[in-house]
Amino acid sequence: MNGALDENQIADHLEKYLMANDNASKTIVYSDMFRNGVHIYVFPPSKQLNRNYYTLVTMGMSGTRMKVPPDIENAEHYAHAELMCYLPPSWKLPTMLTGKPLSGAKETDGLAGLEAEDDSKNVSSWPFEMLRSLAG
Repeated sequence: MNGALDENQIADHLEKYLMANDNASKTIVYSDMFRNGVHIYVFPPSKQLNRNYYTLVTMGMSGTRMKVPPDIENAEHYAHAELMCYLPPSWKLPTMLTGKPLSGAKETDGLAGLEAEDDSKNVSSWPFEMLRSLAG
């Protein structure tokens, strides 16, 4: 693949496999978190998809080509990537996602039912900070 990947194609793929009727209204696309145009999708647990965990996925990192070791066969297939991680369903999302969204944070029909934790305690925000550090 040459150049940046099509973010709309990636978003469509993520929504196809990680979004269902029971979690779509709580799915968050957070844009202010990262530098370099990278943002994060937060997909809540979904009984409909049998996914009992939050799924966090970066978006935009794949637009930058990575160096792949020369001994890797078909290296061009591995030159673009996004990051993904899972959090347990009991995870309290940081207030940066559930409280007053910062400019650039977009949410669909609301976040009713999602619990938040104060970011100043830095208890629940470390996975987001880790993704930020790796992606940005």
